[in-house]
Amino acid sequence: GLAAGLGVSAATRYSPGVRALFTGPSGTGQTLAAGWLATRLGLPLYRVDLASVTSKYIGETEKNLARLLARAEDGEFVD
Repeated sequence: GLAAGLGVSAATRYSPGVRALFTGPSGTGQTLAAGWLATRLGLPLYRVDLASVTSKYIGETEKNLARLLARAEDGEFVD
């Protein structure tokens, strides 16, 4: 894979799996596409509403996303 070609430090930093961010107007098929990919790959699908993560305070959105992704990486999945 890509990480293997980047050396040991890159390979140990990234765990296997698929991460994707779908954007676009409502009703254009993001959820359908994500579900199809998860089914084809035989992987679980976790959906996050970004409205619940974003904040009007500077730096808070980034902190919320970092916590969310860290929990997902540790196996503490968020519905």
